[in-house]
Parts: sequence; structure tokens; C-alpha cells
Amino acid sequence: MNDKLLSKPDAASVIINLIQFNQNLMQRSLVPNASTQQRLLSDEQYRELLQKAVTEVLSFSRPPAGTYSSERDAALNLLSGLLQFGAEVNSVSGGGEAALRKKLLELNPEGSNGLQYQNLINNNSSDAALEGIEKAPKDQREQLYLQLATRESSNGDTARARQIVNDRVTNPYQRRQALANIDQQEMYRAVSKGKVEDALRIIASVKTPRERARQIAQIVEQIGPGQKRGVAINLLEQVKSLLGSSMPAQDQDQMNALLEIARAFGKYDAKRSFEILDPLIDQVNDLCAAARTMEGFGPENFEDDELSIQSGNTVAQVVARMSNTLGSLALVNFERARATSDRLSLPEVRLQMYLEIAKQSIQAADSRR
Repeated sequence: MNDKLLSKPDAASVIINLIQFNQNLMQRSLVPNASTQQRLLSDEQYRELLQKAVTEVLSFSRPPAGTYSSERDAALNLLSGLLQFGAEVNSVSGGGEAALRKKLLELNPEGSNGLQYQNLINNNSSDAALEGIEKAPKDQREQLYLQLATRESSNGDTARARQIVNDRVTNPYQRRQALANIDQQEMYRAVSKGKVEDALRIIASVKTPRERARQIAQIVEQIGPGQKRGVAINLLEQVKSLLGSSMPAQDQDQMNALLEIARAFGKYDAKRSFEILDPLIDQVNDLCAAARTMEGFGPENFEDDELSIQSGNTVAQVVARMSNTLGSLALVNFERARATSDRLSLPEVRLQMYLEIAKQSIQAADSRR
């Protein structure tokens, strides 16, 4: 949650897709006799993500005229997504909707008809919106097609969304990213309906290993509720197989996914959890040693000769995720979790694991009282 959304266009797209899809589930849950669908975010998480997106895009300043900025493109995409929430953004930011419309004109003054086209997309059928977009200035059409595709995907018509992207978006990167976002929305929808195997088929079709790992990390915790133990274990093994058989982790995203899988296995097969976790312990030791070797030649990882756990650097992020996983596994096998923590070479990293184990154990004991 501390990352800047606009510095990572992929992250911005994921966030807006997630809160849009979660809003759809919230609205459907209010309809009498509607089918029950699993919410992906709590009310608090939903509001926190929405507020972060609104705050960050409103704080973005337009770059000098004639200067290309990928962050400006990300801001425009984020604005178009947030404006679909209408007056709801006012609940997390006073006057938020009006401020977003003002920001849209500030970032895109060339498109004086920007709000006109936004309303065209929001308030018309797909065919009517496409017809209207054809009348827009040529340099604006691609973004408008992307906005329309996002709307169709959010409403569940992923086939129509893909058709719009494939037929109308000519920029290869934007087309690829838009199709990936549509896949992600379809994955969320499958998971929310309990169709985990459908979600896994979507993930399996993702071409890049890093993106596949990111999507896996997002859905693993949805596996299990309402399913028999054998089914849950089989699904978790399928998820793990999508990451390949190579160990240790190939990058941070794969490490995160493996840690989430190890934690999920803890509910059904703690032995399997530690089988996945053990080689990652060795890898964290290697990462800490490499970070010390590189100290002074890049980002600072150590302070007063200790790994800076709270700094948010890459190694600290890995340590934090691992401690969270070990804390969770301690609830099913305390001695094994403590022994696994003992294998970490840096004292400050071991201490972080011990503290998290103690914290989660105390919280679990309190909840049973």
C-alpha cells in the first residue's frame, strides 16, 4: 500500500480493476434473491484502496507541455476509472468527484470535450459509445476505446471488451496491457463465484511468469473456504505447478506467491507448507548476504550494521512476508515454525520471525477466549 500507483502503471491498473469489480459485487449483494458471491475486499480495504487512488491522482501535477510522461498516461487511466464511481468518491474525499473532473481537464486541456466523451461512455450502449468515439479527435480515440473496454469488462462482458481492444487499440503495449487487465477481471469474477479451476485456467494462459506469479498471490487465499480438504489440497498443488518446478524463487513475485501458497497449505497439510518454505529460508539467507556485499553500491539495506527491517527495501519486504507466513504456520506447528526461524542467519531477521510468531500466537489465543 506504500507504493506509488502512478510510478507503476501495472499496479494502477490492478487497483482500479479490483475496486471496480468489488463495487459490482457489493451492488449485486443488495439485490433481493441475487446469487451469493464472495467479496474480495472488506469494506475497510475497499475504502482504503479507493481513497489511495483518489488522493494520489489528485496530487499528480501535469508535466511540462510537449514532455512525454508515462505517469501522466497512468493518471489519465486512473481518472477515467475513478470517474465511473460517480458521487461515491465523495465518501472518501470531500468534493472528490468535482475535483477528479477538474483534474481530468488539467491533465488533458487539449481535450476540452473530455467530459462529454466520458459521459458518452458512461451513459450509452457499447455500440452507441463506439459511434460517438469515432467523432472524437483522432489522438483521443485510443484512450476512449480503452475506457469503454474497461467498462464492458467491469460489467462482465469480457468478450465484448476484448473485441474492442483487439479491433480498435493499435498501440501494442496498451493493447497487451488492456487484455491482461481484462483477464484479471475475469479471474476475479471466477474466484468470487467459487470457480477456482476457471481462474487457474485464466492464469495458466498468462504468458509472462512474473505476471502469472502476481495473479497467483492474489487468489491463493480464496482457495479452501467451502471446499473439502482433498479438493483444496489438489487446487493448491495445481496453483504451485503454475509457477514451475524450479527452486529457489526466480524473482520477488514468485517468492511472494510461494510464501502465500505455503501459508494456504498450513490449513490442510503443514508438512507440505514447510517443504515449500525450507528452500526459501536458504534463499533469504543468500539475499541477506548479497545485500551486505552490495552495501554502498546501490540502495542502502543496512543501518548500524543491521538489516533495516522497516525501511521497505526489497530484502526487508521479503523478510516481512516470510515472517507473516511463519507466524501463520506457528498456529498449526509451533515447534517447526520456531526451528525454521532458527535457520535464518541474521539475528535481526530471526528476531523479526520470533516477534511475528509470538504476535499471531497471542492474537489466536485471545480470539479463543
